[in-house]
Amino acid sequence: MLNGALRAVKCIPGALPLLHASQGCQESLYFDGCFSPVKPRFCLQKMTDEPFIPSTIINEQDVIFGTEENLEVALHQLCEKNAPRLIAILTSDASEIIGDDVTDVMLTTRKSVSSEIINAEAGSLNGDHIDGFRAVIEALISQLMEPREKRDYTVNLIGVAGDEVSSWFDVQELKSILSAVGIKTCAVLLSGSTLSDIADAPHASLNLVINEEIGLQPARLMEEQFDIPYLLSQPPYGIQDTCLWLEDVASHFGLEERAQKIMEKCTSHTLHAVRKYERDINFSLDTGVCADPTTAVGFSRLLEELGCTVTLLSVNRAPTQHMHEILCACDAQWKTILMNPDYYQYKETLKEIEDLDVIFGGFIDTLAAAEYQIPVIELFYPLMRMIEWDGPLMGFKGAETMARNLAKYSIQQWI
Repeated sequence: MLNGALRAVKCIPGALPLLHASQGCQESLYFDGCFSPVKPRFCLQKMTDEPFIPSTIINEQDVIFGTEENLEVALHQLCEKNAPRLIAILTSDASEIIGDDVTDVMLTTRKSVSSEIINAEAGSLNGDHIDGFRAVIEALISQLMEPREKRDYTVNLIGVAGDEVSSWFDVQELKSILSAVGIKTCAVLLSGSTLSDIADAPHASLNLVINEEIGLQPARLMEEQFDIPYLLSQPPYGIQDTCLWLEDVASHFGLEERAQKIMEKCTSHTLHAVRKYERDINFSLDTGVCADPTTAVGFSRLLEELGCTVTLLSVNRAPTQHMHEILCACDAQWKTILMNPDYYQYKETLKEIEDLDVIFGGFIDTLAAAEYQIPVIELFYPLMRMIEWDGPLMGFKGAETMARNLAKYSIQQWI
């Protein structure tokens, strides 16, 4: 959870984490995928130095006598030396077991410093990296946001992981589509939204859950606290599913006619762009997709729309009931679906599948597939090397981006 929480904090401009954890937690996080070369595009120029992960460094004596005083001192020092816009206190297993009143320290310190402060419980006993990312979003909602007057035709995008390879492009694409229909985006949780944007989030009249694992619970929390309804629709990957997603959003606002015109125009343009690549390249690749459930389902449908055959679909964590039903609907005779497999089960499956041309996944997939000489294109977390990407995966432009990159990949294989 600490890993996921750190991912979330680095997606907020001007924010710093403060680990309320032991030195071992701090040191191990310098070497895992949380600080891989893939940084949010909106802050690339600000994150070229070594990552800075301040910590209270809980020791044996602190476990016995408590850590509240040390935490308060650390908060004041961090504010004085670095003046961050936001400090996110991330508690660990050790600090949570001690039972210190971290919330009281946070509220007391807030009165005497200029930085905003939130507290997210990120001990690994509470969950995995997705739960950690979500915990930070929920902390922002419950500790920083206040009720606001609703604005017509406004939405928030909930559940975006801003440090994924394509997330910056995805957000721009979805914002552009919504804007063309007449819908304004208030905040994106979490991808580049400033503290001011986040504070304005309760102005929205609808929350759009983009990724169910990250965004559904925060959307429910905002519905409970601010009476903002949420929409959980088909992930907007590919032409068909983007149209379905836009239809659902437009119908909420009574903008179906305007959305229909936009869909016709964008569909025509995207099909023309995709067919330009299809004339030269046959996309009939046997592919595998390994990612978190929402991403895995949406991206695999995009590949199938482009003419690829998805023979392996592996999701990295146990799906929700809703996502489980969608995964079952994706099943086919030629397709192997794995739900939260361990590493060795995944490797055994790769050994049994024949003629797998390429896997779209992350760093772990490169390790598992190396023994069988299966190429892996790293797109999804965790990533441990520099990845260059030049467009969205979602929306209409996502289909065009993938068609272009599949064409490049196919040519490289032939050569």
